[in-house]
Amino acid sequence: MPETDRLVIRPGRVALWLSLMATALSGAHLVMVYLRRAHDMDVVMGLAQLFDFFHEGNFPSYFSALLLLGAAGLLALLGCSTAEEFRRHRFHWLLLALVFTFLSCDELLALHERLMLPTRQSLNTTGLLYAAWIIPYGAALLALAVFFWRWFVALPVATRWRFLTAAGLFLMGAIVLEALSGAEWEAHKTRTLLLDACIFFEDVFEMAGAIVFIWALLLELARARIAITFGGPPGPT
Repeated sequence: MPETDRLVIRPGRVALWLSLMATALSGAHLVMVYLRRAHDMDVVMGLAQLFDFFHEGNFPSYFSALLLLGAAGLLALLGCSTAEEFRRHRFHWLLLALVFTFLSCDELLALHERLMLPTRQSLNTTGLLYAAWIIPYGAALLALAVFFWRWFVALPVATRWRFLTAAGLFLMGAIVLEALSGAEWEAHKTRTLLLDACIFFEDVFEMAGAIVFIWALLLELARARIAITFGGPPGPT
């Protein structure tokens, strides 16, 4: 029997490396903000567009999209588990994988931004609802919460707390701080210090929530004892 190499994925180590990457991107963003504010350097040889959280389609948004897509992949693996506890709720795991795939695409393509103007004009929203895409997305979130409630309460207590922590962090950035930054932009129509702070913490909380969720899902994969093997032609005996 030929020897095989084993790749052991440790959830805590994965979360640490992802956190270090998020910290590096956050640091790069803060440097861009400092150079713009202290030295009136808006472009910085094109780096501002690549690292500033204010912009879309750059390294931070790609990283966030990959985090959400990674979570979708882990959810799909759990949905394919043959363990009774996971097989019984296969539809919920796989549906949640589709939801996170959509969120990844949304992060990459800024799909929610396309809802903002028509929703704002239809409902005449201002202030904390100036970023009006929050309304349809919030309604969808409530509908999903109702649908997934029985699945959620069936999870082990420790898993529920991990998922709640991840959701709380993510929604603090995606909803609460987005609402505050929208109101600040409406009031001043320029990047104030408060707006920069809201934008920074908005992305930090979203990345933190996604990383905590990935860590929690990896722990669930370990609990499900899922092993991935790669088949190939038989080796020499």
